[in-house]
Amino acid sequence: MKIYHTSPEKITKINKFQGPFAGSLFFSDEIYQMSNVSDHLYSIDVSDDQIIDASDLYCEEAVGQIIDKAQNDLDLILDQDEAEALLDASDQIWGFDCEGDKGEFDWWLQGLQGQVAKDKGFIGCESTDEQGVVYILNLIDKEGLLKYEGLVQS
Repeated sequence: MKIYHTSPEKITKINKFQGPFAGSLFFSDEIYQMSNVSDHLYSIDVSDDQIIDASDLYCEEAVGQIIDKAQNDLDLILDQDEAEALLDASDQIWGFDCEGDKGEFDWWLQGLQGQVAKDKGFIGCESTDEQGVVYILNLIDKEGLLKYEGLVQS
């Protein structure tokens, strides 16, 4: 399966400090543009066994990070089950009554899903967001997997 990512600039190096996704990029099975400036098109060929479904994600350390970040950033106390549900996307932060920027937290959480998938030996994970099905790939030190397809044709 070929999946696509668009970017406002050419990608040369990916690191965990670029944006809220901590090195994760978002891909779709269709070419898309998130904004008028997402001009550069990239693709990656992946097979089903290289992608883990978000519902199958589990990592004790990541669950702890979710609990800590929710408390620090949102003044929200999560229990273990709630944090696990956020990690595996069976629940979303939008359903919790809390302070702080839920959007930023959700972006961070998606980046964490990509990192957990990578740590488990997958290229990425399949999840859903406001655009529908999304593939989240943490590509720190894996930039060579990206194939530059040129500029997006409007």
